Order: sequence, then structure tokens, then C-alpha cells
Amino acid sequence: MFPDVSELHFNKPNQSKVASIEIDAHGIGIQRRRLSIDRQEWNECLGCERFDDCYKLSIARLLMQQTLAGLS
Repeated sequence: MFPDVSELHFNKPNQSKVASIEIDAHGIGIQRRRLSIDRQEWNECLGCERFDDCYKLSIARLLMQQTLAGLS
């Protein structure tokens, strides 16, 4: 449902079913970050009988990725 934030790629869309993250980086540093939501896909997800399962799994994955990013 949401992009994998543990492996974001620069200068190209990091796409999932309902969201896209774009990070523009040229030279040193990041110039721009964009998050876009495909409202049509989101509305389709909301109408799906498996929405709750997909949403919970996506949120759990994001939390685990955040935890892993904090480990050194």
C-alpha cells in the first residue's frame, strides 16, 4: 500500500499502490522531497474488503523499517 522507505531511490519515483515518494538529489544534498497520493487508488482500497488487513500490514512494515533505520 505504501512505498518501501528502507530502500528509497533518488531522482525517480518510489511508487506503491497509493503513494509515491520522490527525492530530487543533484550534487551534494537533497533539493526536494515530494509525497503524492493517488486518491483514486486510495478510494479503491477503502472500498476493498481486505483494506483493514492491508493497511495494518503496511503500517507495521513502516514501523519496522523505521526501527531498523534507527539501529546502528
